[in-house]
Amino acid sequence: MSYEPGTVHAMLASYLVSGILPRLPLFLVLIIGVVLVARARAKVGARSATLAHLGLGALFLDLIAGLIWAFALPQVYRSLDSSMSFNVVNTLIALVQSILMTVGVALLVAAVVVTRTAPGSGRPAGPVYGMPVPATPGPGYPAAPYPPIQPGQPHYPMSAGAPSGTSAPGQPHYPTRGPGDSPT
Repeated sequence: MSYEPGTVHAMLASYLVSGILPRLPLFLVLIIGVVLVARARAKVGARSATLAHLGLGALFLDLIAGLIWAFALPQVYRSLDSSMSFNVVNTLIALVQSILMTVGVALLVAAVVVTRTAPGSGRPAGPVYGMPVPATPGPGYPAAPYPPIQPGQPHYPMSAGAPSGTSAPGQPHYPTRGPGDSPT
């Protein structure tokens, strides 16, 4: 199949407009993402930042592959002898782009959920799933997310809304001290 040079240039201009303009916002988001992740590396941890950069890189490669395919499309279509050959090439390009997109998004998700570790400790360095990291956990158990029980305090939680000094239903009664009471 052969086209006149004017037609090829018009097709190329059309692919330029339809190939670059819709991808420009994604390109800007990827560039800004790389900068933001680099600036937050100390806060999010090296492993998370590396995964995020790899994910953004895979998405950038997907973007570039789409742009190259958009520019090469007229020449590829002219050079292939049948529409079946074109469909095979187009399917392969779509498969590569799909793999790049999937890998990129998976790496970004992994970067979000990966747990940081404190330098040299091998333990999580910050809140994990909303729980503070214990300073000194017990043997095999994390520290409780509430202050330890002090001498003279009740050992069972009071029921919500119950008057002071009463226990939850089915629980034994433990007397409580008021703010001005002193232990004896």
